[in-house]
Amino acid sequence: MHYMMLQMENVIIYLLGYPGVGKLTIANKISTCVKNTHVVDNHKINNLIFPFVDLSKDLNDHPLWPYIGKIRDVVFRFIVNEADAKHNFIFTAFLLEEEKHKVAYNKMLNLAEQRQAKFIPVKLLCDKDIIKKRMQSEERKQNFKLTDTKILDDYFINRPGLININHPNLLSLDITNLNKTAVKDKIITWVESCN
Repeated sequence: MHYMMLQMENVIIYLLGYPGVGKLTIANKISTCVKNTHVVDNHKINNLIFPFVDLSKDLNDHPLWPYIGKIRDVVFRFIVNEADAKHNFIFTAFLLEEEKHKVAYNKMLNLAEQRQAKFIPVKLLCDKDIIKKRMQSEERKQNFKLTDTKILDDYFINRPGLININHPNLLSLDITNLNKTAVKDKIITWVESCN
């Protein structure tokens, strides 16, 4: 089947979801069919620091986050000041309804505003048991990603839930029973429908 690359310009898609939901896989699927699209997975930034940390523990209150924040700020400044204005970006993150995560979300929103980009936040929702199955891969371990299902349980049970977003372009998508291609198609259709 012949597949034509889609044309979009200056779009920022922000994929948000729990660890193991498939943010990077979905971002990569989208980037392969939309021209000039770059994936900035949260682990591309986090993994500059993660090798030096005990990842078997919950890192939510670990002192590494200000350092990672500085790295992220440099990446954001480069994207605003130097990246081609027509290029698209897909960012991934796990943000809870907590103040420090709201700050991170607002930095992303500010990045989009500075680039005068179309901003599309996407919350990827999924059944916890499905996520737990996905978390057990060896690839996740090698990429310093969360594999401890007890920590995931804590996120679902004892934490405030995914960040609440009030944005006209927000897409909340339950992907529990969808394959990654269907998720990609739904997100692209949504992006094309947004102003």
